[in-house]
Amino acid sequence: MKDLLVVMHHDRGQAARLAAALDVTRALDAHLTCLDVAIVPELVTDYVSSGGSALLLADEERTEQANRAAMLPRLREADIAFDWLDVTGDLADQVVVASRLADLIIVNRDLGNETFPDMYHLTGDLLLRARCPVLAVDERSKGFTTAGHALVAWDGSPGAAAALRAAMPLLRLARQVTLLTIAACQSDLPAARAASYCGRHGVHPVIRHQPGDRKGVGAALIDAARALAADYVVMGGYGRHPVREALFGGTTRDMLRHSPVPLLLAHPR
Repeated sequence: MKDLLVVMHHDRGQAARLAAALDVTRALDAHLTCLDVAIVPELVTDYVSSGGSALLLADEERTEQANRAAMLPRLREADIAFDWLDVTGDLADQVVVASRLADLIIVNRDLGNETFPDMYHLTGDLLLRARCPVLAVDERSKGFTTAGHALVAWDGSPGAAAALRAAMPLLRLARQVTLLTIAACQSDLPAARAASYCGRHGVHPVIRHQPGDRKGVGAALIDAARALAADYVVMGGYGRHPVREALFGGTTRDMLRHSPVPLLLAHPR
């Protein structure tokens, strides 16, 4: 992970995104690209059709210009390698384009209902469309503990394997790595195989088995993260089709809504 991408925008999650991005950038001696997207909400009204869209765009661009002026001093003080890109358009589209040469995207996991921009759906969109993992942090996060305790959710699935491979540069920095299996998750690739893979990369995890939770796998993961004092969770995203998960529930959805710690997510390709 040498090229990181963080979404910059004047919203309540920006400080948390940037704090995490700076910590990861320093720890990996990486380059950080700050992508500031001027977004216009899609509104189907007479106001927009009569020229209001241009006014909204002008106001959004002024806000983001001020945001850049406010954020650049902090980035310079951080003493990291970075660049800043100003773009205008659909948020997910612009992030996907910018991520083509990125190794990790930093966003928020969720900013709550009816909040602009919609980080919950952005993260899901990026998991399916971008070609790199996503680090999703809570809006109250003060940073990312790279030397902390990493909890890897393991069910042997292609998503879990993709997340484990993607997270390896960070797992090498962790003081402790736990491979967690949950009884409700069937696996044709046992945790011992994943632990052997980690060992060949200089990471030596502890394997922990946990009974299932009748509230679901997401609830069991959240309970484990709290009980083990994990600093972040590594997991596959959208093991099933996202529409099916939206209808019937899913671990990705539960974690994006309620995880107490940052999530490093990857989708199998």
